[in-house]
Amino acid sequence: MAGADGAPDVLTETSWTGPHGLVTLMRSGRLPEEAHERRLALSNARSTSGV
Repeated sequence: MAGADGAPDVLTETSWTGPHGLVTLMRSGRLPEEAHERRLALSNARSTSGV
């Protein structure tokens, strides 16, 4: 699947940055732990909604 501009590498990069950012912030303790599961579920749902 290609991105909106037809570039699969751009789709890959932008799809990867959301989960990576969440994990980085979670591991550093910068996001409240009680919402970790909800954040991951929302991130997964949004990243697969167009597939």
